[in-house]
Amino acid sequence: MIDFLRANSWCSKEEYMWRMTVGQVRLSSIDFSHVEYLDDKGKNVTEINSAEDLLMMTDLGTQIKTE
Repeated sequence: MIDFLRANSWCSKEEYMWRMTVGQVRLSSIDFSHVEYLDDKGKNVTEINSAEDLLMMTDLGTQIKTE
């Protein structure tokens, strides 16, 4: 319990003990927020200068190739 509360500061002790189910605790224990930082050498950045540029991108931010 202590490890969970330290890792999830949004959750109070009372909420953990009395309001959360076992399934909610297990789901909250899984870390989905992993971020991978790229170095400056391998940067592949697409510039967005207009609304039309946004139309040519997928939901994940990759450019749609029209060639």
